[in-house]
Order: sequence, then C-alpha cells, then structure tokens
Amino acid sequence: MVGIVAVTRFCEAGSSTFASYIDYVDRKEAVRKDNKEKFNIFDTYMDYMDNDAKTIMEEGKRIEHMSALFTKDKDILTKEEKADLKEIFKSAQKNGSNMWQTVISFDNAYLEEIGIYNSADDTLNEKILRQAARRAIGDMLKNEGLENATWTASFHRNTDNIHIHIATVEPEPMREKRRYVLYEKDKDGELPRDKDGKPIKKPVKDEKGNVVTYMGYKGTFKGTSITALKSAIRSELENNKEVYKEITKLLRENIINDKKTRKLMEDPDFSKKMHDLYNELQESSVEPWNWNYNQSRMRSFKAKINDLSKDFINAYHKDDFDNFTRKIEREAMRQVRSYGGKKNDYVRKMLYGKEGIYARLGNTILSELKAYNKYENERKNHFHKAVMLLKKDNLLYDPVEALSILNGEAKIGNSYAQAKMGFLYLQGEYVERNIDTAKAYFKSAANNGNELGKKMLEELENNKIFGKVLKYNRQNDRMRYANNYAFRRGLRFLENELNRNYEKARNMYDAEMLQREIDQRGQEI
Repeated sequence: MVGIVAVTRFCEAGSSTFASYIDYVDRKEAVRKDNKEKFNIFDTYMDYMDNDAKTIMEEGKRIEHMSALFTKDKDILTKEEKADLKEIFKSAQKNGSNMWQTVISFDNAYLEEIGIYNSADDTLNEKILRQAARRAIGDMLKNEGLENATWTASFHRNTDNIHIHIATVEPEPMREKRRYVLYEKDKDGELPRDKDGKPIKKPVKDEKGNVVTYMGYKGTFKGTSITALKSAIRSELENNKEVYKEITKLLRENIINDKKTRKLMEDPDFSKKMHDLYNELQESSVEPWNWNYNQSRMRSFKAKINDLSKDFINAYHKDDFDNFTRKIEREAMRQVRSYGGKKNDYVRKMLYGKEGIYARLGNTILSELKAYNKYENERKNHFHKAVMLLKKDNLLYDPVEALSILNGEAKIGNSYAQAKMGFLYLQGEYVERNIDTAKAYFKSAANNGNELGKKMLEELENNKIFGKVLKYNRQNDRMRYANNYAFRRGLRFLENELNRNYEKARNMYDAEMLQREIDQRGQEI
C-alpha cells in the first residue's frame, strides 16, 4: 500500500445524505441504512465525528475508533467551542455552501517506520500527525482558494489503517458558481442505483422536455490540491523522521517494553504499592475491563499510577528518561517555531497527555493488574470448586479431589486455599491434626494478604483462640483448649466468614461478567 492516500468528495447544502462517506465507514448495507439519518445535515455529521470514545461495532468486533475533534487552532474543543462550530456549519448550510469531506488514509506500516505508531499496543502520536495534517490541509485549501473556509477533523482507526476525516465549509460562500444538471433522486434524496450498485444519473426535465439545470457552487477539487495535501503531510513527517524514531525508541523500546517484561507485583520494591493500588481498584466501581489510564473514571487513580511510573523510571531508566526529556524539549522548540504555541504545552503532552510517557507506562501497569486480577479470579474459581467438593450434602462430594486442588492452589500462592488448609489441619478434618502445619498455612495466607489468615496466625502465635488459652496434653500429643465448645464455635465462625467473603466476591464477579455481556450485546445490536 502507498504510505499516504487522500480523496475528497463534496455534497451540496441541500443534500440529504453523504452516501460516499457512509460507504467508506459502514461497508454493510444494513449498517448504512440504519445510520443514514446521522449524516443528513452538517451539524449531525459533526456530532458523528465528535465522540471521544466512539466505537463502531461489526459482528462483535471493533472496526472503527474516532478521537475528539480538532481544528486549525485547537487540539481539543470545549463544549462552548463545539457549539460555536456547529453554528458556523449550520450557517454555511443555510448560505448554500458545499461541504467537502476529505479522507487522508495512512499505511500503518509507514507510520510505524517513521516512529509515530506502534502496532504492538495500538498507540499513535496524534500530536505529531495532527500538526502535519494542519499544514497539509492549509496547503490544500490555499490551492483551492478556500482560505476563508472553516474545517474540523478527527482521527479514525480500524484494523486496516489509520485515517483522518476532515469536513470543510464556507461560512460565507465565495466559491465560483457553475451551472449543473438536476438529476432525479429517490425519496431519501439520493441518486438511484442499478443492480450493480452504480448511481443512475437521469436528468430531470420540465413539461417541455428540456433538461432542468441550476446554479451551484463549484464542488470538485483540483488534482493539484490533493497532491499538495499529500506532499505537505509527507514532507512534514519525513523531515523529522529521525527525531521521531529516536524519541520513539527511547520511549517504547527502552522504557515501555522493559516494563512489560518486569512483574512489579513480584518486585519487593514495588509489590506493596501495586497491591495497594489493586485493592483500591477492586473496591471501586470501575470494572477491570475499564482499567485504562485515559478512562475518565480512572481520574482519581492517576496520581498513584504516576507515582509508580516515576518510581519505575528512577529505579531502572533514569538516564533514558533524562535523554527522552531533552529530545522532546528540542522538538517542542521546533514545533513552536513552525506552528506557534508554548513549548511547555508540547512537553506536558508528551509527558502527561493521552499518548505521553505516563499514559503508556500507566497502561502497562494496569495491564499487569488486569492480568493479576484474571489470575486471582481463576484461583478463586478453583478454590470454590474444592469447597463444593468438601460439602457432604453435595452429590459431587469428593474430599480426595478437593484436597488435591487445595494443595495445588496453596503451593502457587492462593491465599484462600492456604487459609482453608490451615483450618483443616487445625481441626484435623480430612488430614491429621497438626498445629505447626496449620500455622505455616495461615502464615502463607497472611503473607498473601488474607485477613483471616492474619487473624488466625495472630491467635495461634499467642497460643489463644478468641482469648482462650491453648493447653498442651503430652499424654495424647494433642492440643487441648480451655473451652472446647468456644474454640469449635469460633473456628466455625472464622471458616464460615472465609466462605462468605469468597461467595460475596464470587457473586460480585459473576454480576460484573453478566453486566459486561449485556453491555457488549447492546453494542453489537
């Protein structure tokens, strides 16, 4: 595929649909019909383009993602600025302006080659591409004599390529007018199509049989304008290819990829902070599949995620980070000379923006937590099965299989299984009673964050159970208790509490999975 491809279509102010654009976005006829009303007027077209997290689903898979609108002067528009822009588009339509729809499509491999896209984690340096697009759009419109035009654009992504959609209007039309033939259209305002899907141009005739014509603003762009667009964007990207590649290498290959190979949950210097963050996320209303740094609902966790990222950089990549910041500061100065603005704005975005280093590092940290959460849920499922197999009223009652599962889970660090084995050895149920072995299991559970394990270990270390002193009978080599009834009652309470906590967590997990399935089905519909 060619690195950069660009096409432009236009529709007149009175057009009811933007058929060629819909054909491009929604290739299925059913989807095109269902979404036709989204493209009937200029401002609803803008609504379609302007969605920070818009996803078009096809057969349950993401086929298109759209980022926020940007303009000649703004990377992100406020609510008021969006409203003003919509009014400009409405006014342009009222004044009879055409709307030009331009698509710049990139070969992802080309963008990866120059260092602004990474296919491994689907990250794009939108800042760089946005600046290049601004220059290119300006050159195209200048070549068409449309310097007074207003345009807005957004990035769209799918599995094939990354592309930019641009919508342009003249608020006060100054384009030359030409005489055009009026063609018959269907009830939706579209040209009818033949069996092969090709448009049928049948002129409208008056009662005398004469072809009806009308005066309209020139719509077609010159080939040289499209060439200017492609040349400008390629030149802008190619001129700084080596800079982008250096920055990308430092960020992606040296820092981000190294984090992906390091398990901070197992790193003594990071384990506590990682577990604390994990526990806070578990207690929050944010579902694990939404543990994404750039999600708005993750805002309250960003400070802690950034702290972890800073600790990781200082521990393993301080020199790389210092080199990275020097390079982006030099690039910021070039951006300011070329496009204006403030150097600190560019630097801040490269550090804290959606595609900046802290967002990327943050997402690798969250990916590790999501993987850990999945692992924990699998361990809980295994534990749940073992508990069921130990219930004598269960048709699947099988203590041998249950002990095999619990032993295996305890060995790989399942704190639920470790605590359960502690209870079994303490009670002498299915295994020979052994207080020292029980303590060892409770200690392992406690070390893995199990609260009941901590409580039982504390009681046993003090030779007490609920304040009752443990007594040792040498004659039969068993532990005796000052109040056997109180001990067994307390033991049952703790064990039941362990099972209740697990059942509660299990039910919450099942409910979240069901809600996720419902949400996904809703998107697919």
